[in-house]
Amino acid sequence: MTEPNMVARRDRRPLPVQVYGQLRDKITSGVYEPGSRLPSEAELSELFSVSRITVREALRMLQRDMLIESRHGRGHYVLDAGGLVKKPIGELQGVTELMESLGYPVESTVLSVRREPVGERAAVLGIEPDDEVFRLERLRTSGGEAMIYSIDILPVRIFGGGEPDWGCSLLEAMEKEGIWIAYSRATIRAVTLPRSVVRQAGVPSALPWILMDQVNFTSEHRPVLLSRDYHRGDKFEFETLRQRHNE
Repeated sequence: MTEPNMVARRDRRPLPVQVYGQLRDKITSGVYEPGSRLPSEAELSELFSVSRITVREALRMLQRDMLIESRHGRGHYVLDAGGLVKKPIGELQGVTELMESLGYPVESTVLSVRREPVGERAAVLGIEPDDEVFRLERLRTSGGEAMIYSIDILPVRIFGGGEPDWGCSLLEAMEKEGIWIAYSRATIRAVTLPRSVVRQAGVPSALPWILMDQVNFTSEHRPVLLSRDYHRGDKFEFETLRQRHNE
C-alpha cells in the first residue's frame, strides 16, 4: 500500500502533478490551514521522496491556482482557497488535461456519440452544410463525483472515416491526426445542469455550474471543434486580470 506522503510510482501522471495533488488535498482538507507556512522545499523533497526540482514545479502550480503565495526569504504560505479550484481563465486546456493538472483522477463516461448533419453549425466550423459531424456527450467524474459535463462537436472527416477512443482525451486524439488546437473564443455564463443529465450525474438540480461555450481554432485560424463544457460551480473557479485603460 502506498504511504500517505509518497507519490504513487504506478501513477502515470508526472511527478510534479502527483505532488501538487497531494499538497492541494492537504490544503483543501485543512491539514495546512490558511496563513500557515508550508514545509521547506528540502523538507517536502524528503517527505515525498522526489527531487527539489519536482517540488518547485508542484509549488509553482499551487501558486498558479492561488492556493499558496511565496514570501521572499520566508517560504510559502497557504491562502484561503475557500474550497474552490482556481484556474487562469486565459489558459486553454482540454477537460482531461485540466482535471489531471489539478490532481484529480479522471473517470470518463461516454453518455452518447453519434454522427449527424452539421446543419446550421456549418458556417461556424467552416464546412459544407451536407458534411457530417460527431456529437460527443461525456461526463467526467473523480472518485465517483460528477465534476464536468461536456458536449463536443467536430467534423467526421478529421478521423478519416474511423473513430478514436472516445473515453480518452479528445485533444490528444485530434493531435494524433495532426490537428493542434491553438486558441479558442469562449462565452462564459452561470447555468444549471440540463435536466436530462442531472439524474445521470447524481447531483442536486439546483447546483450551479459554469458553462463555457467555445469555438476552438488551429494556429492557421481554422475552426475544428465546438465544445460546451459545464464545470461544477462548487468545485471550480476561474480568474482573470482586468485592466483599466485611461484615455
